[in-house]
Amino acid sequence: MAHQDLLNEEWMRRQAAFLAAAGGRGPFDLADGTMVVVPSLTLPTDELKDVLGIQYYEERLLFLLLTLREPGVRLVFLSSTDIDPEILDYYLRFLPDPADARRRLVLSPLHDARQIPLTTKTLQHPEVIDGIRELVAHDPRVYLLPFNVTPQEEELGARLGVPIYGTASATAYLGGKSGGRIAARAAGVPVVEGVENVHTADDVQKAFAALGAQTPDRAVLKLNDSFSGMGNAIVRARPGGDDVKIASGLWAALPDGVRSWEDYARRLRERGGVVERMVPGPIDSPSVQLLIKPGREPEVVSTHDQILGGLESQVYVGCEFPARPAYRDAIVEHARRIAAVLAERGVVGHFGIDFLVSHTERQIYFGEINLRLGGTTHPFGLARLLTGAAYDQRRGVLVDAQGADFYYVASDNVQGDRLVGRPPAAVLKVLSAAGLLYDRARRSGVTLHQMGSLAQSGKLGLCSIAESPKEARIGFQNAVGELLRDDS
Repeated sequence: MAHQDLLNEEWMRRQAAFLAAAGGRGPFDLADGTMVVVPSLTLPTDELKDVLGIQYYEERLLFLLLTLREPGVRLVFLSSTDIDPEILDYYLRFLPDPADARRRLVLSPLHDARQIPLTTKTLQHPEVIDGIRELVAHDPRVYLLPFNVTPQEEELGARLGVPIYGTASATAYLGGKSGGRIAARAAGVPVVEGVENVHTADDVQKAFAALGAQTPDRAVLKLNDSFSGMGNAIVRARPGGDDVKIASGLWAALPDGVRSWEDYARRLRERGGVVERMVPGPIDSPSVQLLIKPGREPEVVSTHDQILGGLESQVYVGCEFPARPAYRDAIVEHARRIAAVLAERGVVGHFGIDFLVSHTERQIYFGEINLRLGGTTHPFGLARLLTGAAYDQRRGVLVDAQGADFYYVASDNVQGDRLVGRPPAAVLKVLSAAGLLYDRARRSGVTLHQMGSLAQSGKLGLCSIAESPKEARIGFQNAVGELLRDDS
């Protein structure tokens, strides 16, 4: 047997033992031990390359520095490039003893800015792997926490000799558009009429025709494995605007970053996709974040209303916590049923399920499953760790020990020309002068993330936390207004 096979076999034994012992512990709830954070978006690079400041999306998981409030916790944080010391100081100042926390934080930058996933780069830097393996070799309470799990993360775990808190890559199909629809149907949750596993223009044409009267004018074509809705195209029976012809009598409006039908068709051949009926608006798109702890019933972690933009409002822009009361209980019930199916099929860790709420049809439909951390993970984790609140399953809000409620509005997509090249300290100073920054005493205000991308793209993320939804929205709007005041 080859050395790599022996290594993987040993790692699988360690992984199985870790999951069996993890029990009621969540991946973010480390009381002692070491967490190795790998914030790699190991996703199709043909979509990610067009996302402004995508390399600095790694910084979204810096909220995990707040777990260092526990004196027995050590954190190893991998990154493509050095993280600005001002950004590190910003997070550490939220802790009771920043100096002690800093001693237990191990940064592992690769000094490798190539536009490929962090895990891919890490596997090409054996000296980094050797250093981390030596660092954690004698810690029985260590695990790797990735953004998502692919065979690359599993190989990294094997080479480090560290178990992964996450679902195995063998379950990844359930997180694709086709597999997610199959899982939702198995759970008895309403699914939008559509056809799975399309790979060619001919498949798309047949699927569009099969939907018949349900899709008289247009449908949505979604790539199985895509990020934040950026793989979604709109298929039409009649051309409009900049539509491209994809088959006889069929045209498509392509998502941003896709330059031709040939480009999209290549992605469709490689990944497959689904064609779905276009649900009539107005539509809300709430999501439910869940956690499956090994050997435990799935638990709801949070609900959100997603803020959408881009082509036909198909692209994730931000979120509000929690989802509206009008449908919150219903989407939670649907999510629990789907999660039960996923648990039976071996899913472990954090993931999200999106829904479509059609007010015209008065119906809630399954949207998609994201078997990974996502755009709602870091604002929730940040708000929970900053406020010390816990999620109230009955009321669906964050509540602290004194009974105070907490709400927030967040986005990763605040961008303006006047922000390009601004150092993090300057941006923090603007919001501090306006009295908008998060205050630990008041436990409300605006937090920032992804500040590393300010230098090149003038982009960053905001999360406004408050004790009412209205105050959270006002804080968010005021912060954006201060930052972009001079932009037209």
